[in-house]
Amino acid sequence: MRTYLFLLFSFIVQHLSAQTVFNLQNPDYNRSPHTGMTRQHWKDAALYLLDGAFHHISKLEDPMVFPKQAGKSYPREAAQHVTEKLEGLSRTLFFAASLLKEEPELRIRNINIAEYYRYHLLGLLNPSSEAYIKPRTKEINWPTQTLVELGAISVSLFAAPEQLWDPLTKPQQDALANLMLSYADGPTVASNWKFFNIFIFSFFKSRGYSINENLMEEYLQKSLDHYRGYGWYNDAPAYDYYSMWAFQMYGPLWAHLFGNQYYPVYAQQFINNFKDVQDNYPYLFSRDGKMILWGRSMSYRLGSVIPFPLMGLVQEPGTNYGWMRRIASGVLLQFLQHPDFLEDHVPTLGFYGAFEPAVQPYSCRGSAYWMGKAFLGLLVPADNPFWTSIENEGPWEKELKSQQVVNKFQPGSNILITDYTGIGASEIRSWCHVKAINAREPFRASENYNRLSYNSAFPWQADSVSGVVAMNYIVKNARQQWEPFRLFRFKKFEEEVYYRDVVLETDSSIRMQLADMPLPNGILRVDRNLSTTAAEIRLGHYALPAINGKIKNSTRRIHGFEVKIIDNGNYQLAMIPLSGWDSITAVDTRNVHPEAKESTVLNARNYFRLKQSPVIYATLLLWKKSGEDWTPDELIPVESIKAEEKGSNIRIRFRNGLEKIIRFEPAPPPVYKKYELVWSDEFNTTGFPDSTKWGYEYGFVRNNELQWYQPENARCENGLLVIEANRETKPNPNYEEGSNDWRKNRKEINYTSSCLITKAKADWLYGRFEMRARIDISAGLWPAWWTLGISKPWPANGEIDIMEYYKGKLLANIACLGADKKPEWFSSIRLTDSLGGKKWAAQFHTWRMDWDEKNITLYVDNQQLIKAPLLLLKNKDGFEFHPFKQPHYMLLNLALGGMNGGDPSGTSFPRRMEVDYVRVWKLK
Repeated sequence: MRTYLFLLFSFIVQHLSAQTVFNLQNPDYNRSPHTGMTRQHWKDAALYLLDGAFHHISKLEDPMVFPKQAGKSYPREAAQHVTEKLEGLSRTLFFAASLLKEEPELRIRNINIAEYYRYHLLGLLNPSSEAYIKPRTKEINWPTQTLVELGAISVSLFAAPEQLWDPLTKPQQDALANLMLSYADGPTVASNWKFFNIFIFSFFKSRGYSINENLMEEYLQKSLDHYRGYGWYNDAPAYDYYSMWAFQMYGPLWAHLFGNQYYPVYAQQFINNFKDVQDNYPYLFSRDGKMILWGRSMSYRLGSVIPFPLMGLVQEPGTNYGWMRRIASGVLLQFLQHPDFLEDHVPTLGFYGAFEPAVQPYSCRGSAYWMGKAFLGLLVPADNPFWTSIENEGPWEKELKSQQVVNKFQPGSNILITDYTGIGASEIRSWCHVKAINAREPFRASENYNRLSYNSAFPWQADSVSGVVAMNYIVKNARQQWEPFRLFRFKKFEEEVYYRDVVLETDSSIRMQLADMPLPNGILRVDRNLSTTAAEIRLGHYALPAINGKIKNSTRRIHGFEVKIIDNGNYQLAMIPLSGWDSITAVDTRNVHPEAKESTVLNARNYFRLKQSPVIYATLLLWKKSGEDWTPDELIPVESIKAEEKGSNIRIRFRNGLEKIIRFEPAPPPVYKKYELVWSDEFNTTGFPDSTKWGYEYGFVRNNELQWYQPENARCENGLLVIEANRETKPNPNYEEGSNDWRKNRKEINYTSSCLITKAKADWLYGRFEMRARIDISAGLWPAWWTLGISKPWPANGEIDIMEYYKGKLLANIACLGADKKPEWFSSIRLTDSLGGKKWAAQFHTWRMDWDEKNITLYVDNQQLIKAPLLLLKNKDGFEFHPFKQPHYMLLNLALGGMNGGDPSGTSFPRRMEVDYVRVWKLK
C-alpha cells in the first residue's frame, strides 16, 4: 500500500510539473458541487506549488532561492541573502510538512523531500554553511526576521516530527534547540510575532527541553490581549488578514498541538475567540469564494483560508462545514487557476500576478510561500466534517434575498462587512490612522489600508497616477501635490450607516466627516467637508480593468442628474453626483491595476471654497453586471437630500418612500460664544496617554474594588484612549497576612485596569466639560468619568460623577458632606435597557457638564440628566467652605466589582472603555 501511494504521488508530481495553471484531476461534483475540490485536490494543490519551488532545486545542497522580482522586494544588499534562504526554506516547509505527514517518502524531481529539509535545517547550525544562523546573544536585543522564520519552522516540526525531527541525532537536536530557543527567549514585536516565540517554546518543551516559562506565559497573555471580539484581533495598529492567517491560525493550532495538554486555560481562551470566526469572517468572501484585496502582505493570498479547515478541529455545533470548504476551495482556485499567478513556477509578489504597488519591502520572492499555511488544513483528518460535508454556499443560497444588502458590523474592531446579492460580492469597511510622512513602515498608510471600502469584485487601483484616485478622496495640498486621505477614525455604525472622520496628514485644517450607506447595487456616500482651508478635491469610484478590450464610456441624463457609466464586459460602474460636485470624468490609466495593464476609473471633482463651508458631497457609486439594464430608479434611487438645522443631520428621501437621516457628530472641537477651549486631549497619538496631562492611580484604591490600577492598562491607538480591564493573576506587592486593610489582605491580584487622573497637572473652577466615549456594560464593570475638589478629604471636597455606570444603570451624581457627616447625594439614574441596552452601549456617546457659579448640569447626548443649584450643594458641617466653589480635577477609570460594580466572574476579558476625546472650556 505504501509503495502504491508513493507511485501515485510521484505520478501526480510529474503530471503537475507540466502544467502552467492548476487543473483539477477527477473533480468530485457530488461532494463539492461548486468547486469539485476534495481533500485529495488540496493535496494536489500543495504538491503543485511545492513542485514549482523545486523547479529551482537540482540537488540536495541547493538552497530554496528564487529569481528576484523587479521592484522594492529584498534582497537589496548582500547581508540579506542569508535571510532570503531562511525564508524560502521555512515557508516552503509548510507545504512539505503538510504532505510528509501522510507520505513520508515523498520525492519531487528525484529529491527526497524529508531529507532535503533535514539537510537544510542542519545547515543552519553549520558555521561553514552560507545558511548558518548564529545563536542569538544578549547583544542582539531587538526582534529579527530570523525569529519569524524559526517560529515557522517550529510549526512544521510540530506538524511532521516523525520526518523532520525524530531522524536527527541527539547532538543535532540539541544544537537546533539551542539555536531556536536563543531567539524565542528574547524580544519580539507587539503584534502576532509573539506566536513565533510561543511556538518555539512549545515545541521544545514538548520534547523535554527547559524553556523560559514566565516569558512563554507573558507572550500568551499579551497575544490574547489583542482580541477585540467577533473573531478579530488587532495586529497593532490596524486590522487586516493577519487577524486570521496569524492570530486565528496560531491560536487554535497551538491549542490543538500543545496548549490543550500543557496550558489548558490559555488554550480554551484561544478556542473561545476562534469560535467567533464562523459568524463573521465567512461573510468577507464573495458568493463564489473569492477573497478581497485588502491589507498588506497580499502575496500570501491562500493563507486567508486557514481558519476554515481548522474549524474542523474545534467542531463547534452549528458550523456549516460545507460552506467553509466552499469558500476555502474557491480561494485556492481563484489564484491557482489564474494564468498570471506563477512566474518562474513561483507565486508572484502581488495579487493575481506581479503587482508592485501591493509589495512591501520586507518581502523576498520566497515570502509568498507563507500561503502554505492554508495547507496546514491537511492536518485535519480525512474523516472530519470539514472534508466530508457536502459543499454549499451557506446563507447566499436562501437567507440572502435577491437584491438584498447584508451588513455585519463587528463592535470592538469596528469593521463592517457587506454582502451584495445582486453581484454576489463582498465588501469591507475598516479604518486606519497611520501617518506616511517619516514613517518606519509607510505601507501601513498606503492603498492597502486607506480605501473607503474594499470589494471582492473590484480590486483596488493604486494611487500612482497624479490626480487620479479610486475609492478614496485626494486633495491638492499646500505643496500642490495630490495627497490621499490616510488618517481615518471610526465614529459609529448606526441605522445601517457607517461613519468615519478623516483629516489630511499634511494639513489638519482639511477634514471631513464620512458616511457610507450600502445600497442593493452600490453605495450612497454622504460626506461633510468641514475644512477651513480652500483646496481642490476629488473622489474616485472603484476602477475597472480592461480585460475584454476597450472599456466603454457613456453618459445619461436621469431625473435631472448626470450619470457616468463605464463597462468592461464583466461589470459596469455608474457614478452620479447628487450634491457638492462640479463634474465627473472617466480617467484611463496604465500599470496601476492588479488585473490588467489598462484600467478606467470615474472621478468626481470640486474646488472647495471657504464660503461654501460646510459642503455636503452626496454621491452614488453603483454597479451591475455587464449586459444588465438599469432602470431610472436604480440609477437615481434618491429623491431628495436636505440638510437639517446646523447641518449635522442630513435627511434623505428615497423614491421608494423610505427615509434615512445621516446623523453626523458635531464638528470637533466646537467654538462656543460663552466659552474658550482651555484643555483637551484628542488622543491622536500612539502609546501611553500624554504624561503632561494625565497621571495615574496605583494599586487597590477605593470601594473594595477588585482591580489593581496600573498605567500599562491605558493606551492611545487609532485616535482613541483605551482603558482596558484584564483578568490576570499576580502577587499583591502590598500583601500583609492577617491585615484588616482590604488593600493588603488580598494575597493576589486577579484583575487589572487603569485610572487616569489630572491631579497636580490640571484642575478647573467652572466651565464646560465634555467627553465622547463608548462604555462596556458587561457584568461587573464600573466605568466612570468624574471630578474631585482639590481641598478637603472626601466627601467634603465634593464629587461630580459626570458619567458612571454599574449594574444596568447610568448615573449622574453630585456629592457633598451631609449633616450626618456622611456623603449627601444628588443623583439621576437611567436604566441602560431603556436607552437601548447593548445596542446603545455599542455606540459612542457624549457626556457633558456645564458648571458655573449657580448650577451644575449634567448631560448625555444633549439630554439633561440632572441640574443641581450650587446653593444646595454646600457642605452641611456648619463651615463656610463650599466644595463646588473650588477647582476640581478629573478622573477617568474602568473599575470592577467592589461596593457597586457587581460580579465580573462570568464576564470574558479583556474589556475596554474607549474615549474619543475629553475637552474643557472655560467661561469667557
